[in-house]
Amino acid sequence: MASDLQVGGVKSITDGFGIDVYGEGKQDSSGSWSVSIAEYPTSTLESRSHDFEIRFTESGAIAYSWGSPTVSTAAFMVDFEVWDVTEGVDQQVCFEVNDANSNQQWDEGESIFLITAPYPSPSIGDPIVAAFPDNFPYTLIIINAPTDTLGLPPQAGDMVQLESYRSIRDDDVFTFQLQLPFHDPDAGDLSEIRVVPNPYIVGARWEEIQNAHLIRFMFLPPVCTINIYTLGGEKIRTIPHDDYTGDAVWNVLNESNQALAFGVYVYVVTTPQGGKHIGRFALIK
Repeated sequence: MASDLQVGGVKSITDGFGIDVYGEGKQDSSGSWSVSIAEYPTSTLESRSHDFEIRFTESGAIAYSWGSPTVSTAAFMVDFEVWDVTEGVDQQVCFEVNDANSNQQWDEGESIFLITAPYPSPSIGDPIVAAFPDNFPYTLIIINAPTDTLGLPPQAGDMVQLESYRSIRDDDVFTFQLQLPFHDPDAGDLSEIRVVPNPYIVGARWEEIQNAHLIRFMFLPPVCTINIYTLGGEKIRTIPHDDYTGDAVWNVLNESNQALAFGVYVYVVTTPQGGKHIGRFALIK
């Protein structure tokens, strides 16, 4: 389950037919090659949330030499292009090739550095325009499969498709369907109680205090108790409220002062008179 909640990093690598080619023992639909990959840990999380395609074509593209932007230049033609195909992007991007045998071409087993900077159709010798390490998320290697005794590289029309785990975007919509072990009776005058912000996104620009995470319960009765539960019904925090104001602030920690995992939580507000209100909020990191 944890991998489903991951943000950034490789989710899958397939060929153009959707066949899994990620890792040792895998091979594409022609039985010719597989892919290994390494994440560049100091690149930005945003860049490691992009999707890429390596498209083998008749025309190809110019690869940049292996190295930092201060030394990398457009070096030689290869028979593939690299595209950023993240939803809403779809543009050709730069890439570097580690020409390990110095033969001025790409061969199977030589590293390809994927870069999120747009491809400018350079001339040989032009310097690369990219920010290192921010724009350098992945190093990818296409490996000859043991069944391919002729050692044939991918051919025109072949494709490597890399899907990353998504980061949060401005137009994302989060939908939650709950099956709770609680029954929400008529909350009466408590029905106006709200949690803000909801969903709560850790590190968002609206944080009131830097490095301090706060959720605010609003429109509370003067005296009440707020209990917070997981969806499974485990109580993780009790917040007494007796200052006769309508607000209570919570630091998003459990009873052991540990940060909560992201997900959906349930809060129950009860009053000394027996009133009860049940609501929910989402915590996103």
